[in-house]
Amino acid sequence: LAEGRVLGEVGQVVGGLGHGRDDRPTLRPEAPVSDDADPTSLEARLHELWSAGRYDEVATLAVESYGSAVMGLQIKLLGDPVLGGDAFSVFCEDLWKGLPRFAWRSSLRTWCFTLARHAAQRVGSAPARRAERNQPLDRSPVFEVAERVRTRTLAHLRTESKDELRALRASLSRDDQLLLTLRIEQQLPWRDIAAVTLGDVAAPADEVKREAARVRKRFQLVKQQLKKLAAEHGLLSS
Repeated sequence: LAEGRVLGEVGQVVGGLGHGRDDRPTLRPEAPVSDDADPTSLEARLHELWSAGRYDEVATLAVESYGSAVMGLQIKLLGDPVLGGDAFSVFCEDLWKGLPRFAWRSSLRTWCFTLARHAAQRVGSAPARRAERNQPLDRSPVFEVAERVRTRTLAHLRTESKDELRALRASLSRDDQLLLTLRIEQQLPWRDIAAVTLGDVAAPADEVKREAARVRKRFQLVKQQLKKLAAEHGLLSS
């Protein structure tokens, strides 16, 4: 296989590593997203519901639209579907409770990934406290949607290929896997990625700018690392 073709295949297996203009990803996300509408239209609808104080509907629509991607990210960060499911429960609870205080300093989607990362960190730091994290959200309709998303996401993961190319991604650090997921699969702009990695959607503009430059540089290094790993595994040839 030619090098470019193999890199494309490596990219698709490990999460869509593309070579488009400005490094913009061109491949589809790994996990299905139920809402096919323009993200801008979806965010507008979420904002409309939020402005009307219809927080349960906001949470339900957000989980239905972004939940598979969120849980997929958490499973990658934690390296375990069970812990990923626990983190997804924490995420749903945090989203539901935090919506009335959300100030729209970022898109709701960016905030969701920020919450998802925080939830994964908390679950990863205390894996033995699962019982506290499995309380059902029976106070909100978002619970039923969350369960559907969980089932759908796990079913999708079970059907994924488990070959050597996919193992390349698992060999990366959690921070690098986070970066690939947000940039390649979720197609977030660099400033939004910076907000997630900083863990603060309300971070000062100059801090976000510096972090965006850092993660963009790191992204280039990760691409080079994947290429090197592919070569070491004999996946590149002339």
